[in-house]
This record gives sequence, structure tokens and C-alpha cells, in this order.
Amino acid sequence: MHEKAIDLLEVCAESRYWDWEPSFFVGFDYYYFLNNNKEASRYLLEAAQLPDAPPLMASLGARLAQKAGRTEDAIVLMQTMYERSEEESVKKTLKQRIEALVGVLILEKGIARFKTRFGRPPEKLDNLVTAGILNRLPINPYHKPYTYEDNQIGY
Repeated sequence: MHEKAIDLLEVCAESRYWDWEPSFFVGFDYYYFLNNNKEASRYLLEAAQLPDAPPLMASLGARLAQKAGRTEDAIVLMQTMYERSEEESVKKTLKQRIEALVGVLILEKGIARFKTRFGRPPEKLDNLVTAGILNRLPINPYHKPYTYEDNQIGY
């Protein structure tokens, strides 16, 4: 009955347009119960823009957007939130996530060029460098290497 719960929460979100929590729970339901990162990220990113939403909301929404193939959208929203933020600790968290997403975007574009050139995805990210598509792999601001599994980049 997840769809019915989502319908009810959407009504609540429309009625309580200032409250981030209904949109958060819609996003959670899409992620956890329906395994739909695209819709989950949409609702979490909407919730993140509402007053008093915790900064983690934007970070989580951006991660799910990236997993859903919307890396550029996630970067744009995170940059907007960074510019609006006044708290230094929040800005630091947002900046780190933006840097990680920019690295992911560089890798995604490199993988696309690799596929165009060789007709298949690379086996590992290092192949982007050895094939001359990238000069070097981007540095992950979380101090660990980017991962590449099942055509999905992780950070």
C-alpha cells in the first residue's frame, strides 16, 4: 500500500507547503519501498529547499539524483543551496558534496567517451586514463577512491 501512503503524503505536502517533512517521507517511500531513486531524489531535493530542512536532506537527495543519472541537476541544486547558506559548517558539507559530484560528472562523461570510442564501457576507471580519455582520475573529497561497479560510480 505504498502508493496509497504516497498519495496521502503528497496531499499533506501540498497543504503544508512550508513543511519539509511530508516531502521527505514521500522521498523515503520511493527510495526504501519502491526502489525508485529518481522520484526519491526529486522529493528529497524539494524538501531540502523548504525552511528548517536539515542540510543532510540536500546531500541525500543529491546522492540519489546521481544514482538516478541526474548528476548535473544535483550539482546545480547543491550550488544554489551553497550560495544561500549562511552557516559555515553547512557550506563546508555542501561544498564537499559538490566536489564529489563534479568528480562523478567528469567520470560519467569520460565513460561515455570511452563507450563511443570502444563500443563498450571500461572495465575499471583506470582504463579512462590508460585510454587517454582523462589525464588523471578526479580526486574524491571524501579521501577514498571513486568506485565503479555495474556501470555505476560511487563515492
